[in-house]
Amino acid sequence: MFELDIALRHMLTNRRGTAFTLLSVAIAVAIIIMSLGMTESVSSQIIENTVNKNPHILVGPKEGESYINMYRSLSNQLRSHPGVSALSPRLVGQGAARFQDNVQSVEFVGVNPGLEDQLMKVQESAISGDFSQLRFNKRGAFLGSRLAQNLNIREGGDFHLHLKNDSLRLKVMGIMEKGTIKDQTLVYISLDTAQELLEEGDVVTEIGVRLSDY
Repeated sequence: MFELDIALRHMLTNRRGTAFTLLSVAIAVAIIIMSLGMTESVSSQIIENTVNKNPHILVGPKEGESYINMYRSLSNQLRSHPGVSALSPRLVGQGAARFQDNVQSVEFVGVNPGLEDQLMKVQESAISGDFSQLRFNKRGAFLGSRLAQNLNIREGGDFHLHLKNDSLRLKVMGIMEKGTIKDQTLVYISLDTAQELLEEGDVVTEIGVRLSDY
């Protein structure tokens, strides 16, 4: 009680200092609350980008190798596992896309459209076009929205995909927006087309796997 009496007297005789202290505490609490809210928002965004918009597992080649040669057999083994809900063999490479005077570095991903759509739900991200049509058009491509903007190209336009001394002329069959950094660089093409471009035979660089929720 003695300490409380002293504190009350101090507060009454030094009201300006007390008000300043209370204001400082209030601001500090507000900042903490805002920080917690921002942290939760960032955490939600990280979860969305890493879990919902990416494969849960990426299976790569053996140590010292650049490609998976027996990827069909490996895919069948993975698919038989009860925890696997979807998988997609991919052939990933780096190149450059050119449309008229616009050139940008890109990551091209050769896929089976049906398997990749099961894995990544690409069609749900499509602004335009039918992703499944890549299966029937070996000279077609799906582009990330920011990449299409940077190249100033629309669906139906032709562009060149360059890799070292080789290049392919491709038609934009659709544009997608995943809401990630991939929108700036991603070019989807058919797996056969990617294998033709890299000239490494019937190989892939990775197998993307999505696990069941349980």
